[in-house]
Amino acid sequence: MDGFSHIIQQFDRGIQSRVVSEQLATVVNTVSLVRKNPFPSLVNSIVVRLSEIFMTGSNSLRGVIARSLGQMDEQLLLVFSHNEVCRRLLMVSHCNDPIARGHTLTALSSIASIAKENKEVHTFIVESLSSSHKHEFNGAASAVSSFCRLSTDFTRTVIAQISEFLLSSTSPIDRKIQIISIFAKIQSDQESTQSIFALGAKLFDLNTDLTFHSTLLSSLTSLAILTRFSIVDQLSLLLSVLSSTIESSPSLSFVALSNICRLANHAHVWTKEHISKLGEFRHRVNNEESVCCALLKTLGILARRRHPTHMIVLQEVLSEMSPLYNHESMKIRAEFIEFSVRVFVCSPSDLHRQNLLNSISSSLSVSLPREIGVKICRVTGVFLSNQEVPDDEAVSLIVSLCKLPLTHPNSPLFLNLFCLLSQQRRSFISATSKWAKDAIQSNSSLPASQISFLAFPPFSSENEIDSRVFVKLPYSTLYEIAREGFRNGHWKSLSLPLLGLISKLSLSSGAHDWIVSLTELARSEPTKCCVSDMQQSLSSLSKAKKGFMRLSRSPLNPLQSFCYRYAEALEKTRLAQMQLLSSISIFISSSSPDGLPLPIRPISLRTSSSLLSSLPLIDQSISEWTLLLRRSFDGDDHSIDLIANEHFAISLIAYGIRCLVGKPITAPVLLNPISDSVIMSETRALLLWASSSLQQLGGRDGIITTKSLDHFFAVFSQLYTRPIFVPRLFFQPTRRTTIKLSISPGADGELTVSHLVPVPIRVDGVISTTRKTNIDTVIVSANIHFYSNKEKDRVEVRRVDTHDGNFFTAQFLLKFKDSAQMDISVELVDGEKRKTWLSDASAILRVDVNM
Repeated sequence: MDGFSHIIQQFDRGIQSRVVSEQLATVVNTVSLVRKNPFPSLVNSIVVRLSEIFMTGSNSLRGVIARSLGQMDEQLLLVFSHNEVCRRLLMVSHCNDPIARGHTLTALSSIASIAKENKEVHTFIVESLSSSHKHEFNGAASAVSSFCRLSTDFTRTVIAQISEFLLSSTSPIDRKIQIISIFAKIQSDQESTQSIFALGAKLFDLNTDLTFHSTLLSSLTSLAILTRFSIVDQLSLLLSVLSSTIESSPSLSFVALSNICRLANHAHVWTKEHISKLGEFRHRVNNEESVCCALLKTLGILARRRHPTHMIVLQEVLSEMSPLYNHESMKIRAEFIEFSVRVFVCSPSDLHRQNLLNSISSSLSVSLPREIGVKICRVTGVFLSNQEVPDDEAVSLIVSLCKLPLTHPNSPLFLNLFCLLSQQRRSFISATSKWAKDAIQSNSSLPASQISFLAFPPFSSENEIDSRVFVKLPYSTLYEIAREGFRNGHWKSLSLPLLGLISKLSLSSGAHDWIVSLTELARSEPTKCCVSDMQQSLSSLSKAKKGFMRLSRSPLNPLQSFCYRYAEALEKTRLAQMQLLSSISIFISSSSPDGLPLPIRPISLRTSSSLLSSLPLIDQSISEWTLLLRRSFDGDDHSIDLIANEHFAISLIAYGIRCLVGKPITAPVLLNPISDSVIMSETRALLLWASSSLQQLGGRDGIITTKSLDHFFAVFSQLYTRPIFVPRLFFQPTRRTTIKLSISPGADGELTVSHLVPVPIRVDGVISTTRKTNIDTVIVSANIHFYSNKEKDRVEVRRVDTHDGNFFTAQFLLKFKDSAQMDISVELVDGEKRKTWLSDASAILRVDVNM
């Protein structure tokens, strides 16, 4: 608490103010306060104080406190004084004011995560369900919903009261609907679940209200998905409802089909009879667009699951519904195309392929609503990426789309489709590249980053465009094209001239430094395998690294740390490559001055020692790429694969050297890529060729000949001059993860202890991310450095689980005999990918020992 005392004092001063507006402002600001400082001791103190004010404050203050507690979802898990908080809130439940009791129920609903097993709270909520006061009933319904999601015991307690309320003829229909929606996310045992489904069947027959029926069916479907074992029974109920309402009540049949569609994601529990019965409705839905689309969507999801028994029935259904390829309703046609593609992917057919090609071509050539166009383009990408579609037919379809005017309403949709396809097959690149270049020259309003990705594809040598066109483009467009040049491996030919144009503009200091650093990075692209080219590349990399380092130190540019590390890894690699080439360049020769082949002869032992002397730098480069990989937690799969390729490429060089000098090791293994693209397939083919070629150097007993050295140099040259693709993580991380650490005790990072008594030290951490992660475990390391005797330095490691993937606590019990500095670092364990990632989180505690 030492580090948070001033925060608590400010909070107390605001909450105890006699001015109501100051009290309300303090409560409202509490949410941002605990989000910025999500540490157990502080959050617990704040919530306990809020419950105290709730007990004695006015109704307006109680309402604000209840809403604020509801916005602290994750932070409430850090509260450890559960019973005390509940006790203070329940004090208000005994008053006669229904508004106050309603606020109490809302507050209890907000803190359900920490009060879910409190029996007194359970009793109060159940009793409040019978309230006639609207505010109190709404609070009770909200609390029932929150507690049923978390506590099986509470569900068993409240289910009888809910049944009585729903079966009562005097209960208002709107309140019944409000209670029924609770079933959607209820946590219950098998007995309670079965009683809920039995209750649902009764309620469906007793009521005729459409909204009631819709809510009931949707809630029961959600409960079936949640419990799994009830899916078959719920599916039978929905099919029965659909059968009886498909002609008489299209609205209710649509609701039934929509819920069947949700259950289609669990196709493994569907029987052949279920599929057949669903298929029988195909003749009864043609006159109702929404119902027909819902049926086709359900069939498409079932086809995507590729269950062998189901596919037989689905193929028959598809054949009988083939007139829908040309249905006048584009919405129906889009759903049917998706259904057909899903069946085709599993069971290719020449007839279906031709029907799909014709239907897609005619559909995309007319103006489409965005939602429908996106769907058709998405499934078209799946269809054309399938190997069963011949290249000539697929390319022919794309060429026909490219011939449409750039002003066509579907052009933005084509752009997304072309970007997808150009990453899957090289055969599409020629047509889409020309289309994109035409778009740039015509100053099209299409997104520049995607257009440039198509216009200047990877492995293309035609990257020139009229400079007069570039001058007309705005700064942001120039930058996006330059960025795609880096990502597609065109550093010098495309990115460098564009960055030169940008640098002439009036830029802020930070933007100017960024552009200058990128310019130096672009200049470092390898072009020829010679020492002079490497020297020039190394000089540019050194300047780029220094620029990125300055940017990474600025608090306004926290993301440039990866850029700096990436440039540093490239610099280490280039330095190692230059030393290696310098040591062997005088011995490399493929022919004599008169053009005749040189004899195969041994080379002096000096070459062997020169080769071995370059290994330390190469090993350093390998280590840099390894560290960069481990620090790429926020990267997408493609970025991680690209970094792994660079790591593998330099590892191959080290392997080839050891083979040359007669000290072979196990060949490095190129792991299967996580992502799939033209870049990955082409680069992987080159790396596998290099690996196979270098393995031929083994078994020479350390005798280096001109032939073996030339062979090695040929592989080395190919690896050096290959295109380098800058990862997306360099420019656009897919998420941003930060970790805050707090050490207690220890005010301002300093702690005074006795040398006689062990000291408990607690490290609290919070993981903040812009996208959900799979971090279930963290490794907290404490590196202890003693000032007086470095030999006593040691590392203490704690492996701890996270709370809800966001919070963790590590406990250390340490005894210090001398003053020391304790450096805290954190590693993240990804449960899904089974990888351990390094984080940038760190904290320092200086320990002063009193003798």
